[in-house]
Amino acid sequence: DGNIWVGTNGGLNILNASGRVTRTWANSNGLPGDRVLSLAQGPDGDFYVGTDTSAISHFSEQGTLLHTYASKSGFRADRVSAMAVDHEGRLWAIGIGGCFRTRAPLKKGQLSFERMEIPGIPSRASFRDVLVDDFGLVWIASSRGLARFDGRDWRTLTVRDGLESLDLGVVSQSQGSIWIAYRDALGMTRL
Repeated sequence: DGNIWVGTNGGLNILNASGRVTRTWANSNGLPGDRVLSLAQGPDGDFYVGTDTSAISHFSEQGTLLHTYASKSGFRADRVSAMAVDHEGRLWAIGIGGCFRTRAPLKKGQLSFERMEIPGIPSRASFRDVLVDDFGLVWIASSRGLARFDGRDWRTLTVRDGLESLDLGVVSQSQGSIWIAYRDALGMTRL
């Protein structure tokens, strides 16, 4: 509908096409925390908002808060650092202390999350970024290396595989390549 969704340290702002704020969500009116760390748009246009709390809020495309999911839904990370929707329509949500995925595609009612155990990366690691690439592979940057999920199996990449450090900050895709940025000033690695 032409709206722009912006996460800030003071909540969620929804702007119209001309840049005017039409709606603000914060802890005072229903958002579980004021610091918005991640946003993801589902296949039906709805938005999922992750904050520095252990909860994910589900909004309609028009900006109505529909539901907030916390530990009862199975999501148990300390905050929601990043989110992405895979090619099956499942929401991936990561943070300090876990990597989680919805058990079913987003269109199937209430969300229920499952912890995704990644070989070689402890579940209490800091999971910092998640990317679903053009081929449907899920990439996760963490404090213990890079993980790739092909829908069935995990592969973990470390310094033995050419990374400069295990402590990663961002994973991105550009022109058919996967790029990794490090937390320290080590530059980037193209895979």
